[in-house]
Amino acid sequence: MKRAILGLALLVLSATAAHAQTYTSTANFTTCHPSSNYPIVYFSQFTCSGVLYGDTGAQFETFMYNGGSFELYDVTNAKWLVISVYCDPQNVCHNSSLTVTNFSPGTFAYTWSGYDENGGFHTGTAAGTWYQAYHLTIHGRWYYPVIKAGSSITITE
Repeated sequence: MKRAILGLALLVLSATAAHAQTYTSTANFTTCHPSSNYPIVYFSQFTCSGVLYGDTGAQFETFMYNGGSFELYDVTNAKWLVISVYCDPQNVCHNSSLTVTNFSPGTFAYTWSGYDENGGFHTGTAAGTWYQAYHLTIHGRWYYPVIKAGSSITITE
């Protein structure tokens, strides 16, 4: 009996782990939106649209807004896996979430979760490296993060 329960538990764990897939960024770098005329010291200064992960077999695009709101688009299947706000049939709305687990000069990591357009719940993690850049305007310097190649996202379904 104990072996049967242990075997069932291992089967459930292995089935759960099989639904997690990791994808690596495809671009050499992704330039994010300028955050301010002050150097970047907080993840909340990250606003990055269109960070691509994966390859031609499976490709995903992330959108982060001020280090808090998160969206995930399945480029290959042309559908949203995570939208910023999902309202269920009872008209209860749920926001996507992004929780920073590591942020320092040069590295970042976060967990994310949210609903697709049909109410399916998705979770995952992302981690990578970045550097700070700026461009000069007549109003001074505007700093922005640049996400480097090799950054990754894990999607658990």
